[in-house]
Amino acid sequence: MLKARAMFCVCACGLFLSAGAALREAVPQEGERPFEAARLLALVAGNALPENIAAGVESRGLAFQPSEDYQRLLQQAGASAGVMKALQKAKVSAGSDAKGETRVWAHLSLAGKLIKEKKYVDAEMELNAALQAGADKLEAGFVMGEALRQQEEWEKAAAVYMEIVKEDKDFPEAQTKLSFVFYRMDNAGESLRAAKIALEATPNNAEAHKNVGLALESMRKYDAAEKEYQEALRLKPDYENVHADLGILLYDKKDYDGAIAEFKKALALNPNEATVRLNLALAYEAKNEANDAIRELREAKKLDPKNFLIRQNLGSILIHQDRNADAVAELRELEAIAPESAVCHLCLSMALYKTNDFEAAQKEAQIAVRLDPGNAMTYRALGQIYEVQGKSELALKEYQQSEEMDPDSVETRICAARILLAMKQVPRHRRN
Repeated sequence: MLKARAMFCVCACGLFLSAGAALREAVPQEGERPFEAARLLALVAGNALPENIAAGVESRGLAFQPSEDYQRLLQQAGASAGVMKALQKAKVSAGSDAKGETRVWAHLSLAGKLIKEKKYVDAEMELNAALQAGADKLEAGFVMGEALRQQEEWEKAAAVYMEIVKEDKDFPEAQTKLSFVFYRMDNAGESLRAAKIALEATPNNAEAHKNVGLALESMRKYDAAEKEYQEALRLKPDYENVHADLGILLYDKKDYDGAIAEFKKALALNPNEATVRLNLALAYEAKNEANDAIRELREAKKLDPKNFLIRQNLGSILIHQDRNADAVAELRELEAIAPESAVCHLCLSMALYKTNDFEAAQKEAQIAVRLDPGNAMTYRALGQIYEVQGKSELALKEYQQSEEMDPDSVETRICAARILLAMKQVPRHRRN
């Protein structure tokens, strides 16, 4: 199975709400109001999809005259070229530049910049300062929600976004973000509902279509999910995350060529995404194209040297390809990073076994047994090492322990029978 798709105090905004509270029903729109300056800035700082922001600016216009200072703050918060272009063309329904809000703008802008730099504590301070300067708590909350999303504080993020959509029906971007948070909380039903509410207000919302796809995929409705991903890509062909998500869906459908094509498209848009390279490697491995898989895993390792899954998969594929010396080197590095990982020690034991370093293999297998005494494979691996060392009684003991924990393992039964025959003992019949 491929890897799934990407601390912060929320008390100051008073935006706590039970994550299990019911989501509100969609409310008919009364006519879209022009964007206020702080709302637009909050959307940018809170990482709303740039295409959604630009479309909103074009359709709704502005309730303020964007000054040069405001435009600079918008860019600092992360506004794309498309958003800035839409700003220049927007219909302005009021001539004021709202100078009294400049302190609020400055804090929101800097908070957005700090979140993109993953400086979450500093961003929190800016948001608190924005509130003290008179910022609307829902706009500050939308920016805060993004910080929580990035840190995978899903329940806190859900509480923030739910409070926003409860108090302000004219905030479809909060519904969009909420739908993804519910997906990450394994609540596909609420995720789907929130995304559909967002789509009622903004039908061309590529991010909401993506989230519908994620929810449907969680429900194993793969064909319907694929249609949503394709619709998201129709609206935004360069949507890197959707190419990656579609790749995972195609992998699960065993369409490995299709998965590889989508992962490559995602990497063409962002070659520095280690997780996508890992998933591309797993798709290559599924096609028995081991050299390509190893190449991608080595590239992924360069991008994220401390990523456990990347290093573990690299070591495992090297073992399967009988490149055991390379596997030992990789797994020794992983052992230094994750000394308490039973899987790491087990894999390293297998690699050492295949290089005929049985004493070192025995040591690693014993560590794996100690770290994960409930894993039948660790006992079988230790039994195989004892067997090749001629320690038949110890080997039989480990095989029998493994068989007791996993009685359906044919391989373990064969190992135990082999030892019993060598010792000229007859295995006892077992009751079903």
